[in-house]
Amino acid sequence: MAIDPVCGMIVKRDKAATHRMYKGRTYYFCVPWCAELFDADPEKYHLASMTKKEVDPVCGMTVKKTDKAAIRKMYKGRTYYFCAQGCRDVFDTDPEKYLGRATEPPKNKSLWAKLL
Repeated sequence: MAIDPVCGMIVKRDKAATHRMYKGRTYYFCVPWCAELFDADPEKYHLASMTKKEVDPVCGMTVKKTDKAAIRKMYKGRTYYFCAQGCRDVFDTDPEKYLGRATEPPKNKSLWAKLL
């Protein structure tokens, strides 16, 4: 799961309308329009995303990553945040299961794209 940096919608990585790489981080978008807004000013959304929330990859809840008590885990060079120790424990058993490994934009179009 990821948060669209433009609209804040929770997006499943493998179902995202599209994605972009910026400064070593992958951003996922619910509709192409959000990606276009991101493309117009990626730094704006990149900086905002650094202080906002993350999605727990196990249960999908949003987690404040600025919270000092946040439960986190480094995996393959990225920090993942969890709502509770139980979710982190589940993640530890099989991290790849909880990480959408979308490396290419999906072939299917989103509902938004079908309406345009």
